[in-house]
Amino acid sequence: MEASNTMHSPADPNAMSIAPYLRRAFALFGLALAPLLVASPSMAQGGTTSPLTAALHPQGAPHHSGPPSAVPPASPATSPKTDAPRPAPKRERPARHDGFFLRAAAGAGYSFGEEEADYDTSAQGAGASLHLTIGGSPRPGLVLGGTLTMFDAPKTTRRWDEPYHQDGVTYEFEREVVVPTRLSMHGPSFTYYPNPQEGLSFSVTAGFARVTFGQGDNTLSREGISASTKTHPDYGEGFGAEINAGYEALVGKRFSLGGLLSLTYFHVETDRPDKIELTTFIPSLRLVGTLY
Repeated sequence: MEASNTMHSPADPNAMSIAPYLRRAFALFGLALAPLLVASPSMAQGGTTSPLTAALHPQGAPHHSGPPSAVPPASPATSPKTDAPRPAPKRERPARHDGFFLRAAAGAGYSFGEEEADYDTSAQGAGASLHLTIGGSPRPGLVLGGTLTMFDAPKTTRRWDEPYHQDGVTYEFEREVVVPTRLSMHGPSFTYYPNPQEGLSFSVTAGFARVTFGQGDNTLSREGISASTKTHPDYGEGFGAEINAGYEALVGKRFSLGGLLSLTYFHVETDRPDKIELTTFIPSLRLVGTLY
């Protein structure tokens, strides 16, 4: 009898007290999940949001119920405008000729003039024409400086009729002198650009002038008979002036190229025993480059 009472002894009182609480906790958890699991399929068919979906996707966050690869089209009201390009900012061109000024020009010209002496003499010839101006701009478009102008003709022809008296008879001879001639002039200059940002310019120069005649051929002829001798170098001094009009195009930040049309005037006197006054005009066309 004592053995049977030992085998059917009651359970541990602490285990018996915990079991009811565990059963109640599992029951409450099942009641909480049941509405979510039941309502999700029906709400998906009716287009409403389930509590589970609302919990996973808070209000205001985008949610797409379609396939993951589907991208909703952009709204026309919110799409950026790409067909209207922004205007390019305007580049401010610096004013030209607003500081240091250096101009160099080279080209060709033709001299024609007259010599006032005992005989009427004409002088003409083609040659190279050079121009150099260095100065500065007290204000944009206005240049003050100094200019050197040169004209170098390898062959200048001087002709005149020279009478010759012999035995009471006067003979007319034609004398032709072909000599290399160099004319130069330097003095103050004034250059003006009507628009400081454009290339049109006008300039004036006046100053001291000099002429140099090299050794050449002196030919005296009459009726097909001629005699030739060599001339001696000679020089003279006087006054010169030049006017220019040109246009240049900008080819660098502060460098321009263009053309220069010039007209140069010389009035000089030779330093020979027979005084001769030479007046000549030289139109020329030059290629000009300006650094400023």
